[in-house]
Amino acid sequence: MTPQPWTNIQIERLALILASATKEVIHHYAIREIMQTTAYIPVDFGVSNRKTSHHIKKRGTHYIRYGKKAIRQKMESPRHAHGWTASSEIRERGYFSSEDNPNSFLCQLVALCLHEYAHLIQVYRGHPTRNNVHSPAFYRILDDLHRNHDLPQELSIYIYSEARDAGLPPLEYLRPNEEIQEFYPGQRVSFPYQGNTEHAIVIRVNKRTVSAHIEGNPKDKWRISPYILTPAPLENPSETQAPPNNGRSLGIVPLAPVLIKK
Repeated sequence: MTPQPWTNIQIERLALILASATKEVIHHYAIREIMQTTAYIPVDFGVSNRKTSHHIKKRGTHYIRYGKKAIRQKMESPRHAHGWTASSEIRERGYFSSEDNPNSFLCQLVALCLHEYAHLIQVYRGHPTRNNVHSPAFYRILDDLHRNHDLPQELSIYIYSEARDAGLPPLEYLRPNEEIQEFYPGQRVSFPYQGNTEHAIVIRVNKRTVSAHIEGNPKDKWRISPYILTPAPLENPSETQAPPNNGRSLGIVPLAPVLIKK
């Protein structure tokens, strides 16, 4: 077996979670701390079938929509993994600390929610022009949202918890292709299993998983997601592990942790 792509229902559930998180976490905070108003601001948070997520204001109502096709593309294609404006903002503006794993899919979802809501504040303040949406004024707003450390953290916890409760695959295992370790046959690795650490030897690199056998027991074979594998420390630190000339890189983005005993 290999990891299965997320179903349309799962994608829609995740998009709805983003809409709910934007409303329950960011909107409530922004009304109180940023806009500092008691006036009613009509906002409709929802999901669309588009390849982009967006904010728009029509007839006095703000609409924030999270595109299901955009989320699927983000998850399944390394090219799209770095194509979101929110993703480039993480890299270029230094959002999130190294402890937060800024390249994780969860952090990028948080950045997406903050990005779309920053557009709402931008329109509320009357700053944007048709040809200069991502203006310095916009990025001042977005920086302020990210610098409130409680807000990204609360948003991350909300999205993670709701996704877990909805039975979705764990989001922390989704991250861009460039973060994948390169594995190769014969490499010593380790992975967590039932509270313990198992040590194994890579047999083969598959399209979405790594085949390995438990160290010292070649008949005890597993298929494992590369995202829960860790290269074993070298016995001689002066040496370096290097893949053979025919070593293969995992040019894929698995959609869920996989741990299958053969």
